Amino acid sequence: MSFRKIGPFLQRNSCSMSLRNVPVVKLIDPSVQTIKDMRAMTGPKTIIIVRKFFKFQPLSNPHQEATNWENIFYPYVTAGLDNNIVFEGYNEISEADTAPHAIFEKRRQDFLHGYGYGGVYGNHGVGNLNNENVKPYTSLIANFSDRDFFGWHSYWGTGQTVLNPWHTLRWSLVDMLKDVPGLVTEMGRDYVKDINLASNLWGKRGWKLSGISSKEYREEIDLYGKALDTYPNMAGATLFLVGPCEKQWDNYQAEEVYRIGSTTVTEPYFYFDQPSLLSSPQPPNPPVIPVVDETKEAVEKLLIDLSKQLTEAQIRLGNAEGLIEKLKGIIYEQ
Repeated sequence: MSFRKIGPFLQRNSCSMSLRNVPVVKLIDPSVQTIKDMRAMTGPKTIIIVRKFFKFQPLSNPHQEATNWENIFYPYVTAGLDNNIVFEGYNEISEADTAPHAIFEKRRQDFLHGYGYGGVYGNHGVGNLNNENVKPYTSLIANFSDRDFFGWHSYWGTGQTVLNPWHTLRWSLVDMLKDVPGLVTEMGRDYVKDINLASNLWGKRGWKLSGISSKEYREEIDLYGKALDTYPNMAGATLFLVGPCEKQWDNYQAEEVYRIGSTTVTEPYFYFDQPSLLSSPQPPNPPVIPVVDETKEAVEKLLIDLSKQLTEAQIRLGNAEGLIEKLKGIIYEQ
């Protein structure tokens, strides 16, 4: 099975299974100490995604909202945490808010870069983005560091739609983002309404309501994991959800599914051990310009000038000597 890029989404920041060497793990509202404890559990190479839950996600004044976000996360970026930790912002914003959201995300990026961290930006719901509404993010993408990711939510309704590109592989349809480093920050079975599909393919709210076994669900996740393996820009995905959760999400809880699937991974996958996709191209060789020895030129010119002056002096001296001889002759004649 290909669970090598699949990690757990931990709503309560814990689970009963070992998380050593998982590729990625997502935490919700963790304290700084919780992050440090998680790092001790996972090992140093796991990407830890940190998200704060915001009941409201205002964007009417994106600069002010970004400042508010920065104030909340200042204690995290100044706590001496390692930089394999990345920070999310808002979650599944409206398509109508793409432009102000891009401003908000660029401000977050500048803030995080200032402290040596990267972020997970975007985190749009299923069906968003496209080649038009992605354009406000141009500056954000252009300034990606090797610790930045674009975030995606990937859900499928049935086994037939696991690899529906618009639902679960959306980066492959957006020209600006198809090769940009990415993280699927939520994935799994869910209700996915799509007017282009028959309603019996929309699914249910949680895999446990879908009438499938844990083995069948594991096979769907494996299928999705194999697809992720074909995209070197995709660092991983977190399965929603693993471990203790709020009661309303019980039908999504899949710790046993993930436990069995993750044990099939024989060699851990760590994104930051891979060659960077953002390595700067080497500049072209500069043109070869002949080096002019200005000192030599100056000396040669001086020698020529001196030679001319010496010649002129010799001429004048010769003329002077001739004049002296003439004067002597006049004097002696008298």
